Amino acid sequence: MVRKMIAVAGTSLLAGAATIALAQASAPPPSPQAIPSPTAAQAQIQAADRARLSETIAQALKPLSLADGRPGGEGGAWLTGKMAQADILMIGETHGTGSIAQAAGLLVDALPIDRPLAYALEISPIGAATQEPLLRGPAERLDAYMADPRRAISFAFLNLREEADLARKMLGRAGAKQGALWGIDQEFASSAPLLLDRLDGWARTPAQKAAVAAARDKSKPLMALTSFKDEIYKPLESAFAKGPTAARQLIADMKLSGEIYRLQDSPAANLSNRMREDYMKRNFLAHWRAAGKTPPRTVMKFGAYHLTAGLSPTYTPALGSFVNALALMEGRKTFSVMIVCGPDGEQIDFRGTISGCREDFEATAGMFYRHLATDGPTLIDTAPLRLIPGTLRRQGVSEDMRSYINSYDAIIVLKGAKAATPFARPLPSFFEGM
Repeated sequence: MVRKMIAVAGTSLLAGAATIALAQASAPPPSPQAIPSPTAAQAQIQAADRARLSETIAQALKPLSLADGRPGGEGGAWLTGKMAQADILMIGETHGTGSIAQAAGLLVDALPIDRPLAYALEISPIGAATQEPLLRGPAERLDAYMADPRRAISFAFLNLREEADLARKMLGRAGAKQGALWGIDQEFASSAPLLLDRLDGWARTPAQKAAVAAARDKSKPLMALTSFKDEIYKPLESAFAKGPTAARQLIADMKLSGEIYRLQDSPAANLSNRMREDYMKRNFLAHWRAAGKTPPRTVMKFGAYHLTAGLSPTYTPALGSFVNALALMEGRKTFSVMIVCGPDGEQIDFRGTISGCREDFEATAGMFYRHLATDGPTLIDTAPLRLIPGTLRRQGVSEDMRSYINSYDAIIVLKGAKAATPFARPLPSFFEGM
């Protein structure tokens, strides 16, 4: 009985389908104009996306002035209000641009004076420990120390005058307690002489002195840290096995830093990026915990991709994502701003070579080129842009640029940015054989 009912029902369905098919066959075909071709439909979507993107960018733009010693205009008031609520201010940047360091200083000046500051930046722990007393002292003493080109190039970024001025300003807001300069990055490749000087200062036995001297004798090339091998590290580790904890930690950090550099030029470059980001996370967390239950307002200044949320453009879980999660767990607030050297600006690299910022600009904020202010900075509130991810993708906005929009609360593009000024230009001989 059940089988029969199913059979009858099936027959009825087939009959119904046949009736519909006959009706459709007898109906006139639809007009060609009623069904847009795929090309025409795509063109309509593209036109709608272009209009929506243009409208959204116009909504995101905020007039900003940085001319009077602090952020001004509607954008300045918006920035100041947002930053005042932040326990951690993250500043991503285009490296080697003096105008960016100066703009960051204006943002710091606009922060409430309600608690001390800490400054976390893309330098090593030893670099920070060496520089903080110099930056807190007379400017003449820092100038004299940094006048030696070989010594100056031992420091990433703080070998630039505008960066040192910014760090001095930060420390002025930090209070008298030492340790407000948080160096959390790997040891710089060209800092081997500085690192060995520090180890020599900790050396107490003939074996320790001899191990440091042997390492110094083999560290003639500028980028010596990348070439240090076990033949250097094993004598140091053996000699300092019962030495100060700080000395043993420095040797371990030197080994890790050298490995990060070596892997960067190998098929395992992504592992190198992961090791570096994880090292920075551990160092940041150590400083954060050492600050106790009431950590200072913390300002971070790093290359833009380090402070992205989620995966960085190097496909690595970024420091910024970690810091945002830490703040969330501890009931703290963050605010992040990316300051970009505009397409007509200049930057300087560690060799002392000045070049245009056009390539960096196009990679980080090129989609805003037609919308830049005629003169002065351009401020973009990224919140409206985060609401149109599909439009951004269909309009060909790169994955990296979409990452920056999703990671930063604001983007500032500086028109006519100037390259930073080194304390001492590195000598050409420093780079022989590289």
